Amino acid sequence: MTPRLRLAEAATSLAPLQQGDLDRLCGLYAIINAIRLALYPQYKLGRRQLRILFDEGIAFLSRTRSLKAAASSGMYEAHWSKLCQHLLTTAGNLAGVELHMMRYPARSLSSTTVALKALKHHLKHGRPVLLALEGRLNHWTVVVRFSDKRLSLFDSDGHRWILNSSVGVRACDHKAAYRIFARGIIALGSHNR
Repeated sequence: MTPRLRLAEAATSLAPLQQGDLDRLCGLYAIINAIRLALYPQYKLGRRQLRILFDEGIAFLSRTRSLKAAASSGMYEAHWSKLCQHLLTTAGNLAGVELHMMRYPARSLSSTTVALKALKHHLKHGRPVLLALEGRLNHWTVVVRFSDKRLSLFDSDGHRWILNSSVGVRACDHKAAYRIFARGIIALGSHNR
C-alpha cells in the first residue's frame, strides 16, 4: 500500500477526536489526531493511551502557564509547536516508534502555490499535515487529502474540507478566506526505533 493510500485509509478508518463545545483546545486535539494518523496502521492508540496524551498536553500547557489562554482563546504558534514536540516524544514512547516534525523556515512559503505544493508533497508521502488557519476560521486542524479543488480535513470541530481557491498565504493574500503561514504547517512522520 502506498503511503498516500495508507493515510487515506487511516482517515477513513479512524474518527477524529472532537474538542469540547466551550474550549479552544483545537491545537491540542489537532496534534493528537495527527499523531493517530501518523502511527496508523502499525500502531493504534487505545483509549488509555489517548487519555495519557491528552493529560500530558494539559499538564504541559499548565507547566508553561499557557493553559488558561489556550482553553479560552486558543494557542499561539510558539506554544503549539513546543506542545507538538512534547506530545510526539510522549506518543513515540507509548508506541515504540520515533515520530518527527517536518517544518518550513518562516519565510519559505512565498506564495499560495508554493504552500499548496508543500502540502501536496507531504500528503503524497503519507504524512498528515497540521495546519493553522486564520481568517474565516482561527483554528488548528489536520489535512489528510489534497485534490485539485480542495483540502480534506481530519478535524476536531467537524470541518470536512476547504476549497483550495479560498486558501492564501498570510504574508501575501490578506483577503483570502483561510490564511496559512509557514510556521503553522507541520507534517508528521514516523519510523520504528
